[in-house]
Amino acid sequence: MGGDQLVSEQATRMRSGGSTHRDAPPPIDLVGHGRALARAALPALLIALLVGAAVFGLRTALTTKQYEATVIAQISTAGGVAPGDAYIEQLRAPFVGLANDATVLDSVLGQFDTGWDGPTLAAHTKFAPGPSPAILSVTVRADSPELAGKLARAMVVAVDQAATGQRAQEVEKQVAQIQAGIAAAKARNAAKDPDDPAQQTADAEVNAMVDEIAKLQVNGGSRLMMLSAPNQSTEPVAPKPLAESIVAGLFAFIVAAEAIVFARGRFGERPTDSWARRVARKYGAGYGRDAGSPSGFATSTAVALSRNVYRSGETLILLGTGTAVDVSAALPEIGADATYGWVNVQDMESEWWRTANLNEVVMAVVVVAAGSSDRALAERTLRELSELAVPTDLVLQTAAAPAAAI
Repeated sequence: MGGDQLVSEQATRMRSGGSTHRDAPPPIDLVGHGRALARAALPALLIALLVGAAVFGLRTALTTKQYEATVIAQISTAGGVAPGDAYIEQLRAPFVGLANDATVLDSVLGQFDTGWDGPTLAAHTKFAPGPSPAILSVTVRADSPELAGKLARAMVVAVDQAATGQRAQEVEKQVAQIQAGIAAAKARNAAKDPDDPAQQTADAEVNAMVDEIAKLQVNGGSRLMMLSAPNQSTEPVAPKPLAESIVAGLFAFIVAAEAIVFARGRFGERPTDSWARRVARKYGAGYGRDAGSPSGFATSTAVALSRNVYRSGETLILLGTGTAVDVSAALPEIGADATYGWVNVQDMESEWWRTANLNEVVMAVVVVAAGSSDRALAERTLRELSELAVPTDLVLQTAAAPAAAI
């Protein structure tokens, strides 16, 4: 019977009594992840510097500089500006809408050799509310300050002309409708008796329609008029290579650090801190690093061993290549002459499931060295102990192991 089959049978017998420690999801070790990110900071910083420098160079060398010009325009109406946000937005809306009209854009582009099409000009133009309700700020971005100023002027004129043309068409339609009404009313009046008392009322209606035509023809509607010469920027507003390179570098730093931590935890043959944290979390084990303590255990593991001194049962310690532990150093309060029969130390490569009384094991400790090649073996061992529902600690020895002792 193979070792995996024996472990599987033992796990089945041990799980038959109830749920295991894996019923709850493993906690998220934010502190440990932060430490892993800190260890990946240097290579991630180098990558971020390279990305930032590349973005700075490319944006500086390959991107055409853009300049802005702003014209302040006023909306004039025959009746003045009424208060109220709804009225003000209704007043501005036609002019803002005409700024994206294909006819207006083509009219402006026909005056200058920009190499743009209508959508490009629209993307380079911004209409924004000014400091007062009847004021609009028209900003255009172009390859030079002079071109930006000319385009801003032309845009205001073209929008005003388009609005005037639309207003003229609307008035013409309304006048035609009223004139048709006047003709129909006159025809009805001609068929009436001149002495009919209703004749005067009908004539008054005709006169009212004639007055309405006069008012429509006099009222020219709203106009967009320039109040200032273009305010042209002397420094380019785009690109901003320094700011863009800083943003790109920061993004690259975060992505690179996370990628390095991910790679260290999932690839390679050597045990690393990132890998150890991941597999310990995956299999519900405790985790600690030993940086040269006399016992060879992490502090959290030594505390757990101290608690098991007064418990009945066996503690299974599985040692990887190049590791050793000294239980007496971890538990000096027991006394140097004490026996540690409740501790069963085995090599991780051995068939430890044959010699250990798995029904009596209350705790297991898997010890691996950071420079060893026991990564795959340790992960398989953790999985087997998890299937056996044995509370387990994983210890990563990152310094020289203590002299072998029990």
